[in-house]
Amino acid sequence: MSKRFNSSLSNNLIKSEIFKKNNSAIRSILLKKLKIKNFLIIESENDSNIQKNIVNISKCLGNLVSQNKNGIKLLKIKPKKNIKTYNDKQKKKILRYHQTNLGGSIHSDGPQLDTPPNYVAMACLNQAEKGGSSVLTDTRLIFRYLNKKNKEVLNTLKKKFPFEKRGFSKNGKLSNKIILKPIFELKNRTLRFRYLRDYIESGYRSKNYKITKQIKKSFNMLDSLLEKRRFIKKFKLNKGDILILDNRYMAHGRTKFQFDKKGHNSRVLLRTWIK
Repeated sequence: MSKRFNSSLSNNLIKSEIFKKNNSAIRSILLKKLKIKNFLIIESENDSNIQKNIVNISKCLGNLVSQNKNGIKLLKIKPKKNIKTYNDKQKKKILRYHQTNLGGSIHSDGPQLDTPPNYVAMACLNQAEKGGSSVLTDTRLIFRYLNKKNKEVLNTLKKKFPFEKRGFSKNGKLSNKIILKPIFELKNRTLRFRYLRDYIESGYRSKNYKITKQIKKSFNMLDSLLEKRRFIKKFKLNKGDILILDNRYMAHGRTKFQFDKKGHNSRVLLRTWIK
Protein backbone atom coordinates (compact mmCIF):
# COMPACT_ATOMS: atom_id res chain seq x y z
CA MET A 1 0.00 0.00 0.00
CA SER A 2 1.34 3.44 -0.93
CA LYS A 3 2.24 5.72 1.94
CA ARG A 4 1.31 8.77 -0.15
CA PHE A 5 -2.37 7.93 -0.63
CA ASN A 6 -4.98 6.78 1.86
CA SER A 7 -6.34 3.24 1.93
CA SER A 8 -9.59 4.16 0.14
CA LEU A 9 -7.57 4.66 -3.06
CA SER A 10 -5.60 1.40 -2.91
CA ASN A 11 -7.51 -0.17 -5.82
CA ASN A 12 -7.02 2.95 -7.95
CA LEU A 13 -3.22 2.86 -7.78
CA ILE A 14 -0.88 1.43 -10.40
CA LYS A 15 2.87 1.07 -9.96
CA SER A 16 5.28 2.66 -12.44
CA GLU A 17 6.36 -0.83 -13.58
CA ILE A 18 3.46 -0.63 -16.03
CA PHE A 19 5.69 1.49 -18.28
CA LYS A 20 7.90 -1.57 -18.87
CA LYS A 21 5.04 -3.49 -20.52
CA ASN A 22 4.18 -3.40 -24.21
CA ASN A 23 1.41 -1.08 -25.43
CA SER A 24 -1.13 -3.86 -25.90
CA ALA A 25 -0.67 -5.03 -22.31
CA ILE A 26 -0.85 -1.46 -20.99
CA ARG A 27 -4.09 -0.82 -22.87
CA SER A 28 -5.64 -4.03 -21.55
CA ILE A 29 -4.70 -3.25 -17.94
CA LEU A 30 -5.92 0.35 -18.09
CA LEU A 31 -9.26 -0.37 -19.77
CA LYS A 32 -10.02 -3.24 -17.40
CA LYS A 33 -9.27 -1.16 -14.32
CA LEU A 34 -10.99 1.98 -15.60
CA LYS A 35 -14.18 0.02 -16.25
CA ILE A 36 -14.27 -0.89 -12.56
CA LYS A 37 -12.67 2.08 -10.79
CA ASN A 38 -13.38 5.03 -13.18
CA PHE A 39 -10.05 6.72 -12.40
CA LEU A 40 -6.47 5.56 -11.88
CA ILE A 41 -3.29 7.02 -10.43
CA ILE A 42 0.03 5.79 -11.79
CA GLU A 43 2.62 6.38 -9.10
CA SER A 44 6.08 7.28 -10.26
CA GLU A 45 9.25 7.83 -8.26
CA ASN A 46 11.13 8.80 -11.43
CA ASP A 47 9.98 12.11 -12.90
CA SER A 48 12.57 12.31 -15.68
CA ASN A 49 10.23 10.78 -18.29
CA ILE A 50 6.95 12.47 -17.36
CA GLN A 51 6.18 13.80 -20.84
CA LYS A 52 7.08 10.54 -22.55
CA ASN A 53 5.06 8.52 -20.04
CA ILE A 54 1.82 10.52 -20.29
CA VAL A 55 1.92 10.57 -24.09
CA ASN A 56 2.56 6.82 -24.29
CA ILE A 57 -0.14 5.99 -21.73
CA SER A 58 -2.62 8.24 -23.52
CA LYS A 59 -1.95 6.70 -26.93
CA CYS A 60 -2.57 3.27 -25.45
CA LEU A 61 -6.11 4.39 -24.59
CA GLY A 62 -6.96 6.07 -27.90
CA ASN A 63 -6.25 9.08 -30.08
CA LEU A 64 -5.02 12.37 -28.66
CA VAL A 65 -7.27 15.30 -29.66
CA SER A 66 -6.72 19.06 -29.82
CA GLN A 67 -7.41 21.09 -26.69
CA ASN A 68 -7.52 24.57 -28.23
CA LYS A 69 -7.65 26.52 -31.48
CA ASN A 70 -3.91 25.97 -32.02
CA GLY A 71 -4.30 22.20 -32.19
CA ILE A 72 -2.23 21.50 -29.08
CA LYS A 73 -2.62 17.90 -27.92
CA LEU A 74 -0.27 17.97 -24.93
CA LEU A 75 -1.27 21.00 -22.88
CA LYS A 76 0.62 22.48 -19.95
CA ILE A 77 -1.80 23.45 -17.18
CA LYS A 78 -0.05 26.43 -15.71
CA PRO A 79 -1.88 29.41 -14.18
CA LYS A 80 -1.27 32.91 -15.49
CA LYS A 81 -0.34 35.35 -12.77
CA ASN A 82 -1.46 38.99 -12.58
CA ILE A 83 -3.74 38.66 -15.60
CA LYS A 84 -7.41 39.58 -15.45
CA THR A 85 -9.71 36.60 -15.47
CA TYR A 86 -12.72 38.82 -16.13
CA ASN A 87 -13.70 41.27 -18.87
CA ASP A 88 -15.47 44.08 -17.01
CA LYS A 89 -17.06 45.61 -20.11
CA GLN A 90 -18.50 42.40 -21.50
CA LYS A 91 -19.00 40.85 -18.05
CA LYS A 92 -17.37 37.63 -19.19
CA LYS A 93 -14.60 35.41 -17.93
CA ILE A 94 -11.67 35.48 -20.34
CA LEU A 95 -9.35 32.75 -19.12
CA ARG A 96 -10.15 29.07 -19.17
CA TYR A 97 -10.27 27.31 -15.81
CA HIS A 98 -6.88 25.62 -16.28
CA GLN A 99 -5.22 29.04 -16.71
CA THR A 100 -6.05 30.09 -13.14
CA ASN A 101 -5.12 28.96 -9.62
CA LEU A 102 -8.76 28.94 -8.54
CA GLY A 103 -10.42 26.02 -6.80
CA GLY A 104 -13.94 24.65 -6.96
CA SER A 105 -15.78 24.64 -10.29
CA ILE A 106 -15.94 20.85 -10.54
CA HIS A 107 -16.49 20.06 -14.20
CA SER A 108 -15.91 17.77 -17.15
CA ASP A 109 -13.31 18.54 -19.80
CA GLY A 110 -14.21 19.70 -23.31
CA PRO A 111 -17.93 20.34 -22.64
CA GLN A 112 -17.87 22.93 -25.45
CA LEU A 113 -17.00 20.27 -28.06
CA ASP A 114 -19.44 18.27 -30.19
CA THR A 115 -17.92 15.13 -28.71
CA PRO A 116 -15.90 15.65 -25.52
CA PRO A 117 -12.89 13.38 -24.85
CA ASN A 118 -13.65 9.96 -23.38
CA TYR A 119 -10.60 10.04 -21.14
CA VAL A 120 -8.42 12.73 -19.59
CA ALA A 121 -4.86 12.15 -18.39
CA MET A 122 -2.92 14.59 -16.22
CA ALA A 123 0.73 14.26 -15.21
CA CYS A 124 2.13 16.28 -12.32
CA LEU A 125 5.23 18.29 -13.24
CA ASN A 126 5.24 20.26 -10.01
CA GLN A 127 2.95 20.43 -6.99
CA ALA A 128 1.99 23.36 -4.78
CA GLU A 129 3.01 23.34 -1.14
CA LYS A 130 -0.37 24.73 -0.14
CA GLY A 131 -3.56 23.66 -1.89
CA GLY A 132 -3.82 22.04 -5.30
CA SER A 133 -5.49 18.79 -4.23
CA SER A 134 -7.42 16.95 -6.94
CA VAL A 135 -11.16 16.47 -6.40
CA LEU A 136 -13.10 13.82 -8.35
CA THR A 137 -16.84 13.14 -8.38
CA ASP A 138 -18.66 10.16 -9.88
CA THR A 139 -21.65 11.92 -11.45
CA ARG A 140 -23.54 8.64 -11.87
CA LEU A 141 -24.06 8.74 -8.11
CA ILE A 142 -25.47 12.26 -8.41
CA PHE A 143 -27.73 11.19 -11.28
CA ARG A 144 -29.14 8.37 -9.13
CA TYR A 145 -29.52 10.66 -6.15
CA LEU A 146 -31.48 13.27 -8.14
CA ASN A 147 -33.57 10.60 -9.83
CA LYS A 148 -34.68 9.50 -6.38
CA LYS A 149 -34.77 12.80 -4.48
CA ASN A 150 -35.38 15.62 -6.98
CA LYS A 151 -36.59 14.68 -10.45
CA GLU A 152 -37.52 18.29 -11.20
CA VAL A 153 -33.87 19.34 -11.02
CA LEU A 154 -32.73 16.24 -12.92
CA ASN A 155 -35.22 16.90 -15.72
CA THR A 156 -33.96 20.48 -15.96
CA LEU A 157 -30.35 19.25 -16.25
CA LYS A 158 -31.40 16.90 -19.08
CA LYS A 159 -32.41 19.89 -21.21
CA LYS A 160 -30.03 21.49 -23.70
CA PHE A 161 -27.85 24.40 -22.61
CA PRO A 162 -25.70 26.88 -24.61
CA PHE A 163 -22.02 26.11 -23.97
CA GLU A 164 -19.67 28.86 -25.13
CA LYS A 165 -16.98 27.39 -27.38
CA ARG A 166 -14.22 29.00 -25.31
CA GLY A 167 -10.63 28.27 -26.29
CA PHE A 168 -11.57 27.45 -29.87
CA SER A 169 -12.35 30.96 -31.15
CA LYS A 170 -10.12 32.88 -33.57
CA ASN A 171 -7.38 35.13 -32.17
CA GLY A 172 -8.21 33.96 -28.63
CA LYS A 173 -11.13 36.39 -28.43
CA LEU A 174 -14.30 35.73 -26.49
CA SER A 175 -16.53 33.51 -28.57
CA ASN A 176 -20.16 34.14 -29.42
CA LYS A 177 -20.37 30.65 -30.85
CA ILE A 178 -22.22 28.10 -28.76
CA ILE A 179 -23.12 24.45 -28.80
CA LEU A 180 -26.45 23.24 -27.39
CA LYS A 181 -26.07 20.13 -25.28
CA PRO A 182 -27.61 18.63 -22.10
CA ILE A 183 -25.65 18.31 -18.86
CA PHE A 184 -26.93 14.79 -18.22
CA GLU A 185 -27.52 12.69 -21.32
CA LEU A 186 -28.55 9.06 -21.23
CA LYS A 187 -28.03 7.08 -24.44
CA ASN A 188 -28.34 3.32 -24.71
CA ARG A 189 -28.24 3.13 -20.90
CA THR A 190 -24.90 4.94 -20.90
CA LEU A 191 -24.59 8.25 -19.06
CA ARG A 192 -22.67 11.21 -20.47
CA PHE A 193 -22.04 14.20 -18.22
CA ARG A 194 -20.81 17.53 -19.57
CA TYR A 195 -20.57 20.61 -17.40
CA LEU A 196 -18.59 23.75 -16.79
CA ARG A 197 -20.91 26.37 -15.38
CA ASP A 198 -18.86 29.37 -16.56
CA TYR A 199 -19.11 28.19 -20.16
CA ILE A 200 -22.88 27.80 -19.93
CA GLU A 201 -23.46 31.17 -18.27
CA SER A 202 -21.26 32.97 -20.82
CA GLY A 203 -23.17 31.10 -23.55
CA TYR A 204 -26.41 32.54 -22.19
CA ARG A 205 -24.94 36.06 -22.11
CA SER A 206 -23.50 35.87 -25.63
CA LYS A 207 -26.94 35.05 -27.04
CA ASN A 208 -28.93 37.23 -24.62
CA TYR A 209 -30.74 34.15 -23.36
CA LYS A 210 -32.40 34.33 -19.96
CA ILE A 211 -31.33 32.09 -17.07
CA THR A 212 -34.56 31.23 -15.28
CA LYS A 213 -34.92 30.75 -11.54
CA GLN A 214 -35.36 27.01 -12.09
CA ILE A 215 -32.15 26.77 -14.11
CA LYS A 216 -30.20 28.74 -11.50
CA LYS A 217 -31.65 26.57 -8.74
CA SER A 218 -30.67 23.42 -10.64
CA PHE A 219 -27.11 24.65 -11.24
CA ASN A 220 -26.74 25.59 -7.57
CA MET A 221 -27.92 22.18 -6.43
CA LEU A 222 -25.63 20.43 -8.91
CA ASP A 223 -22.61 22.46 -7.75
CA SER A 224 -23.43 21.62 -4.15
CA LEU A 225 -23.71 17.90 -4.89
CA LEU A 226 -20.50 17.86 -6.93
CA GLU A 227 -18.62 18.96 -3.81
CA LYS A 228 -20.53 16.87 -1.28
CA ARG A 229 -18.19 14.68 0.75
CA ARG A 230 -20.25 11.52 0.18
CA PHE A 231 -19.67 11.75 -3.59
CA ILE A 232 -16.04 12.91 -3.88
CA LYS A 233 -12.52 11.53 -3.76
CA LYS A 234 -9.82 13.99 -2.74
CA PHE A 235 -6.05 13.50 -2.94
CA LYS A 236 -2.83 15.26 -3.88
CA LEU A 237 -0.67 14.21 -6.81
CA ASN A 238 3.10 14.29 -6.43
CA LYS A 239 5.66 15.08 -9.09
CA GLY A 240 5.73 12.27 -11.66
CA ASP A 241 2.25 10.88 -10.84
CA ILE A 242 -0.27 10.47 -13.66
CA LEU A 243 -4.03 10.68 -13.12
CA ILE A 244 -6.34 9.07 -15.69
CA LEU A 245 -10.12 9.48 -15.49
CA ASP A 246 -13.18 8.56 -17.51
CA ASN A 247 -14.40 11.98 -18.63
CA ARG A 248 -17.80 10.67 -19.64
CA TYR A 249 -19.01 10.66 -16.04
CA MET A 250 -16.10 11.45 -13.71
CA ALA A 251 -16.12 15.19 -13.03
CA HIS A 252 -13.02 16.80 -11.58
CA GLY A 253 -11.67 19.98 -10.05
CA ARG A 254 -9.10 21.07 -7.50
CA THR A 255 -8.66 23.07 -4.34
CA LYS A 256 -7.27 26.59 -4.68
CA PHE A 257 -3.49 26.74 -4.54
CA GLN A 258 -0.90 29.41 -3.84
CA PHE A 259 2.07 30.58 -5.87
CA ASP A 260 5.47 29.95 -4.29
CA LYS A 261 7.39 32.55 -2.29
CA LYS A 262 9.07 33.95 -5.41
CA GLY A 263 5.71 34.44 -7.08
CA HIS A 264 6.26 31.61 -9.54
CA ASN A 265 3.75 28.96 -10.51
CA SER A 266 3.72 26.20 -7.97
CA ARG A 267 1.31 23.66 -9.50
CA VAL A 268 1.96 22.58 -13.07
CA LEU A 269 0.43 19.62 -14.92
CA LEU A 270 0.56 18.16 -18.41
CA ARG A 271 -2.82 17.15 -19.83
CA THR A 272 -4.07 15.04 -22.72
CA TRP A 273 -7.58 14.55 -24.07
CA ILE A 274 -8.25 11.09 -25.46
CA LYS A 275 -10.97 9.70 -27.74
